[in-house]
Amino acid sequence: MLGEHIALRGGYVGQAALNEADRQPDYLYSYSYGAGLNFKMGDRPLSFDWAGTHMGEFFDDNQQVSLKIAF
Repeated sequence: MLGEHIALRGGYVGQAALNEADRQPDYLYSYSYGAGLNFKMGDRPLSFDWAGTHMGEFFDDNQQVSLKIAF
C-alpha cells in the first residue's frame, strides 16, 4: 500500500501576541514542509526524509535531509 511508504508533512508557526503592540512584523519562522519515503533494500528497512523551514525575508529556506538504514 502506498500510504505505508510515503509521508507528507506540513506545519505553520505563528505568533500568539496578546495585543498588537507585542506583534513582530518581521517574525522569522512561518511554514514548514517535508516528505519521507520508507522502503526495503533486501530485508533491511531504509527511510529517507527531507524537510524545509521557511526562514522569512532574511535567509533562504533551511533544508534538512536524513537517510536511515537499519542493521
